[in-house]
Amino acid sequence: MGLARCICDSEVKNSAPKNMTPEGAGRRGAFNEAKRQSGIPTSQQPSRVIHNVDKRGNRQPGKIYEFEVAAPGGGIKKVRVRDDSGGHDFGTGNPQNRGAHFNDESGFHYDY
Repeated sequence: MGLARCICDSEVKNSAPKNMTPEGAGRRGAFNEAKRQSGIPTSQQPSRVIHNVDKRGNRQPGKIYEFEVAAPGGGIKKVRVRDDSGGHDFGTGNPQNRGAHFNDESGFHYDY
């Protein structure tokens, strides 16, 4: 199980992915919104925290927060929220460059 790639990996190269963080929210607000959109109660603590890695398995700045939530039809499912605390730099002038943000499993970005 893994997180979807950042939407920036699949979108048109000349457009930046939308920031889903509520206006005026900082890091905590961005994290809570990513949890809300992922069906995780904002008060819930992660069941596991692991190092953030890129598509090639190389360690990156940030963490991956794993939560256990009730699955539809019973049981438990694991949901991950990734903290890309180092942001992305695809080169000078690239519109997909962005600072620190969270990603949910749908690939949405929550800047902070």
